[in-house]
Amino acid sequence: YQTLRAIPNVVVPDTQRLPRDVLAGAGEAVEYPMVIRPVGSQAGRDLERIQDNAELQAYLVRVDAPSFYTMPFIDFGKADGYYRKYRIIVVDGVPYPFHLAISPRWMIHYYNAPMRENAWMRQEEEHFLSGFESVFEPRLQRALRAVSEKLGLEYFGIDCSIDREGRLLIFEADPAMIVHAGDDLEMFGYKHPYAHHIFAAFERLIDRARSR
Repeated sequence: YQTLRAIPNVVVPDTQRLPRDVLAGAGEAVEYPMVIRPVGSQAGRDLERIQDNAELQAYLVRVDAPSFYTMPFIDFGKADGYYRKYRIIVVDGVPYPFHLAISPRWMIHYYNAPMRENAWMRQEEEHFLSGFESVFEPRLQRALRAVSEKLGLEYFGIDCSIDREGRLLIFEADPAMIVHAGDDLEMFGYKHPYAHHIFAAFERLIDRARSR
């Protein structure tokens, strides 16, 4: 991720891997607020926002792990009090929107965001999918292309948001993100065509690789 920080309009929090004993003795030398999780954890397990040294010490008592990832917390909440996490899949340099999760909590996963309970959230997600280039306006499209060039991967996903300055805030970028068309058709049918756009782009990528 270090190389991505030089890209204009891209924000990638500085992540450190620290052993337990270093964190336990860091005290006020640590920058707060920060986000912490054990090395090897996934899907938000033991991922927490830490406000001060007292919370850090309490966390280390609760969570038994030899080492942790830490990063500064960047508040990406919007004026309406909600947080947004976009998933974009890049195939052969072209970004495709996959989903938008909206939640009152900063730690967002699609499965725990209240998308089923709120029609306005689904409407906003549909707008993101159908009007991708209006939500991710030209400078963010340029940022996405630059990220693709820097990573040099033919296929990968990005979980991200748009920070309060309108920049691309990257949470994760890797080639192993879940892409599916298994959502309830009655409630989330608007998502299915966009998943199939990604499937088709991936099939074209494989076909070109075979022809080579």
